[in-house]
Amino acid sequence: MVQRMTGLLAFFVLPGIAPAQTHLPPRVDLAPQFQTFGLTPDVQGARADCTLFATTALAEFEWAKHGPRPQLRFSEEFLIWAADEASGSTGDQAMFFKAVHGLNAHGICKRELMPYEKRSNPRRKPSTAALDDAKGRSGRWKVTLEPAIMAPSEPMPRYVLKLRPL
Repeated sequence: MVQRMTGLLAFFVLPGIAPAQTHLPPRVDLAPQFQTFGLTPDVQGARADCTLFATTALAEFEWAKHGPRPQLRFSEEFLIWAADEASGSTGDQAMFFKAVHGLNAHGICKRELMPYEKRSNPRRKPSTAALDDAKGRSGRWKVTLEPAIMAPSEPMPRYVLKLRPL
């Protein structure tokens, strides 16, 4: 089982952790900063939607830092639907840019309005209540990728990812 905030979030260096144009550490533990806002890891299970879990966790973190209170837990299941709907894709997998496109096109609802399911269901659609709730968080996400200074031995470029609610 995979827990949200491990793995992929190691690639997503959040604002305040490492500013752009700095040497990035080989590993960053974001758990203490997430815990500050009461955000704990969730179990993804066997579904292949790790990028969407990481994007949801990042959206929750940034909403907690910059959004209105009280802090919300967002629906990974809704973001799966939103990413597919906005990009014309099907299935659980989506690249980060598709997830953000889904966030801006459809928003993201509270977790309890569209809970995560153990099995994928491509026919599942959000309820009217979930769609209405998500509207207030659509079109509000700004994404920037800034190059980070890397050691010459690093094979892949790294970026500082910033995802903020507007």
